[in-house]
Amino acid sequence: MGRRAVNLLKPEARGRINGLFVGIFFLGGALGSALAGMAWDFGGWVAVCAGAAGFGVIALITGLAARI
Repeated sequence: MGRRAVNLLKPEARGRINGLFVGIFFLGGALGSALAGMAWDFGGWVAVCAGAAGFGVIALITGLAARI
């Protein structure tokens, strides 16, 4: 879901919803960076790539489940 779709949810609360969207977006980036660092400490590139592949599979399954 992009920023345009978020802003169309409730036009009268666009500023608050947009602020929440951007805050969650950056929180996700910070958590992703922290998790990648922990994966690197745990097992180097193999652990980082395995974690990224795992999140990719979760996203794929979630997207396919939403279509059903």
